[in-house]
Amino acid sequence: MSVYKNLFKTTLIYGIATVVPKMIGFFMAPLHIDWLPKDAYADYTLIFSWMMFFNVVLSFGMETAFFRFYNKQENKPEVINNTILFLMAVCAVFLISVYAFKSYIDTYFGISPTVVSYLFWILVLDSLAVIPFAILRAQQRPIKYSFIKITNVLVNTTLSVLFLYVIPKSLENNQSSWLQNYYQTDFQVGYLFLSNIIASLVTILLLSNYYLKLQLKFNKKLWKEMVMYSFPVMIGGLAFVVNETFDKVFLEELLPESFVDLGLASYGAIYKIGVFMVLFRMAYSLGIEPFFFSYAKNDDAPVKYATITKYFIIFGSFAMITIVVFADLIKLFYIPKEEYWFAMEIVPYIILANLMLGIYTNLSVWYKIQDKTKIGAYISVFGAIVTVVLNYILIPKIGLIGSAITTLAAYATMMFISFVLGQKSYPIPYDKKAIALYLGTAVLFSFGYFYNFRENYFVGITFILIFVALIYYNEKVMIQRILKSVLKKMKINIINKSQHALPSYETIASAGMDLRANLTQPIVIEPMDRALIPTGLFMELPIGYEAQVRPRSGLALKKGITCLNSPGTIDADYRGEVGVILANLSKETFVVENGERIAQMVIAKHERAEWVEAEELSTTERGAGGFGSTGVK
Repeated sequence: MSVYKNLFKTTLIYGIATVVPKMIGFFMAPLHIDWLPKDAYADYTLIFSWMMFFNVVLSFGMETAFFRFYNKQENKPEVINNTILFLMAVCAVFLISVYAFKSYIDTYFGISPTVVSYLFWILVLDSLAVIPFAILRAQQRPIKYSFIKITNVLVNTTLSVLFLYVIPKSLENNQSSWLQNYYQTDFQVGYLFLSNIIASLVTILLLSNYYLKLQLKFNKKLWKEMVMYSFPVMIGGLAFVVNETFDKVFLEELLPESFVDLGLASYGAIYKIGVFMVLFRMAYSLGIEPFFFSYAKNDDAPVKYATITKYFIIFGSFAMITIVVFADLIKLFYIPKEEYWFAMEIVPYIILANLMLGIYTNLSVWYKIQDKTKIGAYISVFGAIVTVVLNYILIPKIGLIGSAITTLAAYATMMFISFVLGQKSYPIPYDKKAIALYLGTAVLFSFGYFYNFRENYFVGITFILIFVALIYYNEKVMIQRILKSVLKKMKINIINKSQHALPSYETIASAGMDLRANLTQPIVIEPMDRALIPTGLFMELPIGYEAQVRPRSGLALKKGITCLNSPGTIDADYRGEVGVILANLSKETFVVENGERIAQMVIAKHERAEWVEAEELSTTERGAGGFGSTGVK
């Protein structure tokens, strides 16, 4: 259970780091829509599509590669060093290349050359922040991660409001102000990106300690391995960008010229109503990717992945129904320009598409942990082909909704292909019946409500309540266990001087928590030998309780490793370090690695006895019989 709880807590904190900036962006979006002219907002939407494309190129898939090799390699500083130096080199090549062809790029975008330069530097600064942020995630430091992310958005938002609202209002009231000489009234998009570049600079300053520690040492062998792993990830990322953002590019190309500005601006504005599903998916993805790699070596990893996927779909399905039901209320304060509301027809498709993408993220675990990232690239490229082909077919025929249907079709296809291939290569016992029930019900309720009962909130809320009841009926045992574990929990003081997380229950019904070895170097236990393994833990148990240290069944069966003095007892008044006496009963040498799960600990209540001396004891049928006196069969 603790695995899920820790993942939930981490996801919650990353969720704050995602939700707070996105909520700020959520409230800024209607202001951008209101403040920017229609053609400027269309340009703004289109430019961000291209920025996502180049963000993927500049990060080169190294974020995912970093997590893989950080958990795989012993020399973690070398992984950090190699990754950052490589991305610095990529950024340098990018800047040289784009400035060499800048005049052509300026002509293509048709916007101010100054704004184009801003875009280049935003891309570079964001790329340089990728690995420092990944380090924070790998080291489980979500609070610092969240602080920096939120600071970035606060700086960006404050400057955007200053440039687009405060200064223009000031100049309206005082036309003789000295600001009149510097402020350009037709540079709104430029000021948005200027705000962005300043915020990115602040972010790099807050992450600068990772660059100050950098050593000019480069492991070519490790670099080749990482590039071989990351390149397919980048190709898959580029295909993902085609699926996620190039719908705006296709709309610009395929919509009638007289309609393109309104159509693109409307699509971009209404697309943002799906922000809540995007928030849920992004927060989850930030927490899940490090978990995928760190937990992959455990025997029960497939079962954990299956359970996590199921509950992601439950929460995601609930979010989808809720967003669709209240979408028309959201638009009232989120989309201030009524001329954009005609594009509301895309909402159910876009929200379901984001849920499908989240499910695909779960299903992608099999090729990531098996170092088969080429498969992920092939899947993403196939999704991109679906995007290109269907956009060219559907947009000319049915307009904006054609692009939304295409996005959904691309992600659904990727999800299905990954599931089929994954079950052959790395079988995961997904609860397919439950997943089909929850997902199918959510799709039926969402689309049924939106296209038949739209803005009938009695029907919409009834659908939500029926879905909640369905979840409770099917997951009642798990929900009750979770509530019981939360409400009835013993508090124990513990000092953790180890390099690892606190002992935790692996499932909802586990009696024992795993203890991990806390070592500076591996300990070798020869056959028929024993060793005391430190854990780095010091605890203060309540009076009346003991901690029992027992062998792990997996180690005992597969390796012949057990605990001597089993079960060992840790008394309530003991204040020293918890140690585990491991014995090797096998015929082979056993090596204990740092962080390895070596034993389990059960917190148990005990009675304190008082002796009463007697002359005789009561008689029983068994009497003094012992040591096999009752037979063996």
